Amino acid sequence: MLNNLGVAELTLDHPAAARALYGRALAIEEAFYGTDHPELATTLGNLGNAELTVGDPAAASALCQRALAIEEAFYGPDHREVAKTLVNLGRAEAELGDLATGRVLLERALAIKEASYGPDHPELAITLSGLALVLDQLYDDEGAAK
Repeated sequence: MLNNLGVAELTLDHPAAARALYGRALAIEEAFYGTDHPELATTLGNLGNAELTVGDPAAASALCQRALAIEEAFYGPDHREVAKTLVNLGRAEAELGDLATGRVLLERALAIKEASYGPDHPELAITLSGLALVLDQLYDDEGAAK
């Protein structure tokens, strides 16, 4: 329920409120499930997205890395849930200035989503958009270095 409220707050452009709700949900889930349950991965990913929205990519990266480890252990490396987290982690790494890592993560997410959904599914749009932004920045950085 707290996660759903957090999603609503983020949708309404209230990322600080969303962050507080996700943080509260995470504390409750950790107390109930422990530290490596897949339910935590969802909340960690949501909290990471909120951190990106409020401008804290370092916090987002740490949260998404934790979520990714849980998801890969539970679902395997090529699951749709893993792809969602890879998108947020890729965005966070790119915002931290590591465009090459951001690109690799987003390309991995895209490959997983294409294999899961097919090449023309709307779920690919967010990943393609994020990848396009990173590639644009990489191109600008390469051009600026010359």
